[in-house]
Amino acid sequence: MGDAEKLARAAVGVLERGGEQSLLAEALTTQGMALARGGQFEQAGEVLLRAAEVAEAAGDVEGAGQATLTLVEELGERLALQDLGAAFERADALLARSRHPGNRNRLYACARLVLSVVGVLPEPDTWVGFSFRESVRRYEGRLVEGALRDSGGVVSRAAQLLGLTRQSLDSMLHRRHRRLLPLRTPSEPRRSSLMFREPHEEAPTRGVHILHAEDDALVASAVREALRGEGWRVSTYADGPSALGEIEGPEHYDLLVIDKQLPGADGLELVVRARELPHRQHVPIIVLSAHGDTERDARRAGASAFLRKPEDMPALAETIARLLARKPKQG
Repeated sequence: MGDAEKLARAAVGVLERGGEQSLLAEALTTQGMALARGGQFEQAGEVLLRAAEVAEAAGDVEGAGQATLTLVEELGERLALQDLGAAFERADALLARSRHPGNRNRLYACARLVLSVVGVLPEPDTWVGFSFRESVRRYEGRLVEGALRDSGGVVSRAAQLLGLTRQSLDSMLHRRHRRLLPLRTPSEPRRSSLMFREPHEEAPTRGVHILHAEDDALVASAVREALRGEGWRVSTYADGPSALGEIEGPEHYDLLVIDKQLPGADGLELVVRARELPHRQHVPIIVLSAHGDTERDARRAGASAFLRKPEDMPALAETIARLLARKPKQG
């Protein structure tokens, strides 16, 4: 990435001496991206902000939007929520009239990033100041509203754009954004065929009990809230020994979500032990880890799915629903 940054910097130097400000903004955006991917995050942010300013001053609204979008894409997880939300809103406003389909796809990818950051915030009683909480909901509401409008009010389509399950979006609408309910298009009842219907077409929602082993209270809280929003019951254990005791016990669980690194035990040890127990052999298990290079070990231990933290967390509910839908019925 060092060579790419050097080339971009050289291009910036040449264009700064010329009069092509739009091309300069494009070169600055490329340089900022290269800096971010090379680990020079602070400098990358400064260059990308300058790229947006140069483009906007030149009347290149779309170029300014793309530079701001690149800022969110490359540095989003390192920005404070207020800065992340403001940058996303700015990019959204600048690209509102863009006819380039790639820009809309990038905006929704960034929307999923914003929603994932919102999803791991502390619970309401730990937020400092009511206005901060309201700003979070405002960002979320704007993303949901945009998805509903772009999907013609079809909730399942809007959920797909946002990287959510339909159940998650329905829950979000009813619990936090009721004003957006009129944007939904009434769906026609689906005609089902007893002969051709898939045997496990939809995941069960009632009576589902999930064990979650996670020592980070913030992550545990966010996961618990998200999964309860799906109608699932969640029991959380903060260390390896307590989770292991519960896994070895008689309590019925439909699915296990286990963090790789737990106090007192390696998460993969819990997976191996679960697979040794007759009543856990066919229970789906999802392993979470901040280290993507452990996926192979997780699969070998017996994991049904592997998700990386934090980037794959928005897909947790969807992954659970998929595994539950595939799970053979007991009895």
